[in-house]
Amino acid sequence: MIDIHSHILFDIDDGARDMDESVRMIHAAGKEGIKVIIATPHFREHMLNPEKTYDNYRILLEKTRNIGIDLKLGFEIALNPILAKAVNIVDKHSLNATKYVLVEFPYFGFSEHSFKLLDLFQKNKFKQIIAHPERNGRGFGSKRTISKLKELGYLIQVNAGSIAGTYGVRAKGMAKYLIKNKIADFVASDAHRESYYSWYSKAWQNVIKWSDEDYANKLFYENGKKILNTM
Repeated sequence: MIDIHSHILFDIDDGARDMDESVRMIHAAGKEGIKVIIATPHFREHMLNPEKTYDNYRILLEKTRNIGIDLKLGFEIALNPILAKAVNIVDKHSLNATKYVLVEFPYFGFSEHSFKLLDLFQKNKFKQIIAHPERNGRGFGSKRTISKLKELGYLIQVNAGSIAGTYGVRAKGMAKYLIKNKIADFVASDAHRESYYSWYSKAWQNVIKWSDEDYANKLFYENGKKILNTM
């Protein structure tokens, strides 16, 4: 499996608090059959001290090189209006140095600025992956909005925890809808602690129950492979 969204990089954002926790998370991922993890710290925290992100990434790579999991670097980019004047910055914070970018809507409150940014990024040839829309509030997290985003060519990432029911009935129901209708493109951990990886088995089982094993393979592995090939 390939995990394209994880806050596994220590002491950057609200994810792993120290290197030991990062290592425990990587071991937990390995037990679930995950072979590649893209570390995606929040872009906003990273910008406060950019060098720290790259230093900690190098440290973690060295510390875990014999574990058997390939660690890549990316970012989770909140759709802030200021990015309209700094598209070149987005290009430098993609997933694994490709044209794929992981973007996050505000959880609450409806803003046309977010959709304008999506359009701007699309015109700049970014392949945008919408992070966990099933967890968003009214407006961004509706079936109609997510389906429309899919029709417009945006990719959809669903959290394993949502599929497993960890985030409640609403998020699970939305995840089920996205999977049954084959709107989702990726399943990822969005892991902030090692316990997040314990939800993978249940998520895998539910995806097969709601769809089929071929689609599960696409969500957990095949689609993620495209991000590993630098473009």
